[in-house]
Amino acid sequence: MAQFVTHIQPTLMEASQGHVPHHHGHQVGVQHSSHLPHSGHNMPSPPTHNHHHAHGHGHHTSSGGHHGGAGGHSQKQAAHHSTTSGHAAKGQHHSPPSRIHSPPTEHHPDHVGHYEYFQHQHEQIFHHEGANGGASHKQQTHHHPNKHEHCPTGHQSAGDGNTSFLRAARAGNLERVLEHLKNNIDINTSNANGLNALHLASKDGHIHVVSELLRRGAIVDSATKKGNTALHIASLAGQEEVVKLLLEHNASVNVQSQNGFTPLYMAAQENHDAVVRLLLSNGANQSLATEDGFTPLAVAMQQGHDKVVAVLLESDTRGKVRLPALHIAAKKDDVKAATLLLDNDHNPDVTSKSGFTPLHIASHYGNQNIANLLIQKGADVNYSAKHNISPLHVAAKWGKTNMVSLLLEKGGNIEAKTRDGLTPLHCAARSGHEQVVDMLLERGAPISAKTKNGLAPLHMAAQGEHVDAARILLYHRAPVDEVTVDYLTALHVAAHCGHVRVAKLLLDRNADANARALNGFTPLHIACKKNRLKVVELLLRHGASISATTESGLTPLHVAAFMGCMNIVIYLLQHDASPDVPTVRGETPLHLAARANQTDIIRILLRNGAQVDARAREQQTPLHIASRLGNVDIVMLLLQHGAQVDATTKDMYTALHIAAKEGQDEVKDLIAKKITDHIDTVYLMQLFWIRHQEFFI
Repeated sequence: MAQFVTHIQPTLMEASQGHVPHHHGHQVGVQHSSHLPHSGHNMPSPPTHNHHHAHGHGHHTSSGGHHGGAGGHSQKQAAHHSTTSGHAAKGQHHSPPSRIHSPPTEHHPDHVGHYEYFQHQHEQIFHHEGANGGASHKQQTHHHPNKHEHCPTGHQSAGDGNTSFLRAARAGNLERVLEHLKNNIDINTSNANGLNALHLASKDGHIHVVSELLRRGAIVDSATKKGNTALHIASLAGQEEVVKLLLEHNASVNVQSQNGFTPLYMAAQENHDAVVRLLLSNGANQSLATEDGFTPLAVAMQQGHDKVVAVLLESDTRGKVRLPALHIAAKKDDVKAATLLLDNDHNPDVTSKSGFTPLHIASHYGNQNIANLLIQKGADVNYSAKHNISPLHVAAKWGKTNMVSLLLEKGGNIEAKTRDGLTPLHCAARSGHEQVVDMLLERGAPISAKTKNGLAPLHMAAQGEHVDAARILLYHRAPVDEVTVDYLTALHVAAHCGHVRVAKLLLDRNADANARALNGFTPLHIACKKNRLKVVELLLRHGASISATTESGLTPLHVAAFMGCMNIVIYLLQHDASPDVPTVRGETPLHLAARANQTDIIRILLRNGAQVDARAREQQTPLHIASRLGNVDIVMLLLQHGAQVDATTKDMYTALHIAAKEGQDEVKDLIAKKITDHIDTVYLMQLFWIRHQEFFI
C-alpha cells in the first residue's frame, strides 16, 4: 500500500529554530517510446505508473551539557541520537498500450489526501540553534552539521560576556545572570539563531531567572529567527509555571511561528494537558492551524493524547476545529474519539481539503467499526468525492472485503463510476483483489462496464497481471475479446505488458491471437514493439500470423527491426518471417532498421538474405537513408554487402548527393572513396584487356 505524505510537527528543537524538513511525494512519470514511422494510427507507449511514495526523515539529536526537553528527558541528560530515515520501496506496474491507463492515483485517498496523514517526527531541543548552555565547542563538534550550533552565541560579536550570560541563563544560575546584568550586558542579546536568555531559561523551567529577566525588561515576545517565542518554547517543554508567568507578562498567546505553530499546538503535540488548559483559559485560539492545515486537536488525536483531546473538545463549543480530526479518528478506527466529535458536529460527511469524507478514509483502511458509526450518524455511502470517487471505489481498490460488504449492505452503488468511468469492479480487478472481484460479481456488478477509453474489468486484470482475478472474470463469462475504443483486447494489453501467464489464460479461453486494433496492430505486433520475446513465442504457438500487416503495411518483423529487438528479429527469421516484405510506402524491414540506426539488426537481416538495394516508393534504398542520417557504420556495412553507390532516387539523387546535401562529410568521403576505388578498378581492367586481348582472340 502506498505510503502517506508525512505531516511534520514542531519539536523542542524546532521551537528554538522552527526548522521543518519538507517531504514531497514522488510525482508520477510519463515515458513515451519511439513511434514506428508511417504506421497509420500508431500506438504511443502509455504512461508508466509508479506507486507514490512519501519519504519521512526523523532526526533525533540531543546536545551534551545541562540539557532538558520533553518526552521524559531529564534536564541533565546527555543523549546521542542518530539520524534515521525511512524510504518506502518503489514498485512499478507495466502499462498497457495506447489509451490504456491504470485507475488514476486519485482513486485512493492517500494520494489526494496528503493533508490528513502524517507521522510524528521527534527531535531534541535546540540542536539547530546551538543552545548548549555551557557545552564547549569541542564537546559538540562531531555532533552538529551547522557551524553555528557549537556555541550559544554563534558568531560572538559581543565577546565571551554574551556567551557566559546565555550559559548562565540556561543553567538557571541566577547569581551569575545578575552579575552580568550589573555589568550592563544586553538583556536581549542572542546567539546567531536568535535564542536569548529568556528563551533558554524558559525551556528548562528556571522560573526565578525568567521572572528576573522579565522584571528587568526582557522582551517577552522576542522571537528566534524561525519565529518561536519563549511561550512556544515553554509550552513545548511543558513548563507550566513559566507559561503562566509569561502570560501574566502579556505574552502573545496566539503567536505563530514561520510554520504556523502556536504555543497551544506545541503543548497539544507533547501531551501537556495542564499547559493546554492554561493556554485555553488565556484566550488561545485552537482554530489556528499550521501551514499544513493541522490544528492542535488534529495533532493530539494523531498522537493518541486522550486527555488533551478531551480538553480541546470540551473547550471547542462551536465545533469549528474538527477537520481533519474526524478523518484521523476514521484512519485509526477510534470510535470513542469519533463519537465525541460527532456529538457536537452533526455532519459526518465533512470533507478534507482534497474532498474525501471520513467514510472514504475508513473504507481505505477497512475500519468497519468507525464506518458503522459514521453510517449510523448519517454518512452518505455514495458520497462522490474528488473525481466522483465513492467509498466503494476506495474499498474495492484496496481490497477491503469487509468494507465492500458493509457498503453494499448499506446501499452502496455497485455501478458507480468515477470521472474516468471506473466502477468498483474495475478498481478491484486492476489491483488483483480476487475476493472483492468475486463478491462484486456475485452482487451483480456489470462485468462489461467500460471506462471512457473503453476498458473493461478484464483489461484491468490483464494490465496488472492478475491471473486469478482474470480467471474469475472469465468464469463469470466476461467476453474474452472485449475491445476498447481503439479495438484493443485484453490480449493486446497482456502482450504490451509482457504478462505471459495472463496471455496464456486468455489464449486457452480462445482469445483471438490475430485480433486487430484500430491501427491494425495485432498482439504479436505489440509484443514485438515492447520486446516481449516470451509472449511472441506463446502467440506463435497459438496461431498468431507472423506475416500480419497493420494499416500501413508493417509486419511484426518491421516493428521488431525498427525497435532494435534483436532476439525477436532472430526468432521471427528462424520462423520464416520474410525480410523483404514492403510496407504501403514500399519500405522493407531493412529500410526501417536503417532509419532507426539499428546497425546490428541490419547485419542480421543482410545475413538472412535481405535485399540490400530494396527500393521504397520514392526509389530510396537503405543506403540513401543511412547517408542522409550520416550513420557511417551502416553505410560501410551496406557497401560491404554490395549496395549500389550509383543508385538514384526518384529525384535522381545518389547516396553521394544526399550525404553532401545533408552535410554528412564523413559519409560523403566514404562513398567518394568507394566510387574512386571502383573507377580505378574498372580502368585497370580495361587496360589489362587492351594489352592482353590477343591472348583471348
